[in-house]
Amino acid sequence: MREQYSDLLYLCKGFGYFARSGSRTLVVMSTTTDTELPSDWWSTADVLAYLKSVGTPISRATWSAYVSRGQAPAPDRTFGKSPVWRPKAVKDWQASRPRRGSASE
Repeated sequence: MREQYSDLLYLCKGFGYFARSGSRTLVVMSTTTDTELPSDWWSTADVLAYLKSVGTPISRATWSAYVSRGQAPAPDRTFGKSPVWRPKAVKDWQASRPRRGSASE
């Protein structure tokens, strides 16, 4: 029986969290898979599509550079190796970005 728990923990690693209670192991699973993101999170592609839709398109490389330099919001979470953001964080960041000809320049 213990080997089954061990195999289950290995297969589920990254999809949930585990708690041990006495001799039992509780596995709490997420309802999403690696290829399916909840609708309340934006992937890099979603962020780029949003920025393009509001008239401020940037490339994937530019977005990555902004994030790594702290000029854009850090990912709120990662699913596997994919960073994701809450839409509000991206929208707030985009609204606060300086524009050419603005008073802050």
